[in-house]
Amino acid sequence: MRAPREDAERLRNRALAAQSRVRILEFLHREGRALDTSELSALVGLHPSTIRFHLQALEGAGLVQRRTERLGRPGRPHVAFAAAAEPPSRSAGGFELLSRILASSLSGKVQDPADLAREAGQAWGRTIAEERRAPLRPGGGEAMRTLATMLEDLGFAPEIETDGPVAAISLRRCPFGEVAEADPGVVCSVHFGLMQGALAAWRAGLRVDGLEPFVEPDRCRARFSEVTYEGVPR
Repeated sequence: MRAPREDAERLRNRALAAQSRVRILEFLHREGRALDTSELSALVGLHPSTIRFHLQALEGAGLVQRRTERLGRPGRPHVAFAAAAEPPSRSAGGFELLSRILASSLSGKVQDPADLAREAGQAWGRTIAEERRAPLRPGGGEAMRTLATMLEDLGFAPEIETDGPVAAISLRRCPFGEVAEADPGVVCSVHFGLMQGALAAWRAGLRVDGLEPFVEPDRCRARFSEVTYEGVPR
């Protein structure tokens, strides 16, 4: 049975896996006061309904607190949200996971740190995928767009390639750039597993076949192919 502390840590990591939620927390800490969904929508640049979705996850993880007050007029009370903890670093959930992987590899206690990193990335990808609506129809195009949106939320600048011989996504602005340059075997394996885990969870008929690190100084490249799952036509 998972201990309460482990449950809290898991909720926090899941909440911070989305870059938009980290941005919401950053704005709440910077403003130093409770903000409602309309104010956060203007600051973050997301629709109020999307803001409410992210706030629900942050509140469930204990990272924000709901504040309700009557404004002296009929109608619903005013609801705002304030940060409940110290501001997390950007991509905090991912960096925490990555630090554990690197610590294991540096300690020399694992024979193949890249395999461990990929497995951890797969678990991370499945966790993120559970919070997102799967592609509406099976097929590579929609799955790639959904995956690209997920990667953008995590801090990447993904670009879907449409003019090459194979389906691919270029990954720029890696949020782990400095660490990846020092140890691409581990860091890139995390990202490879991340995409594998998300696509497997969605069962949308798309598979990531490989991740080529630093095909250009600021660009990595993931290659994809379509697959057939039981009950999911190609």
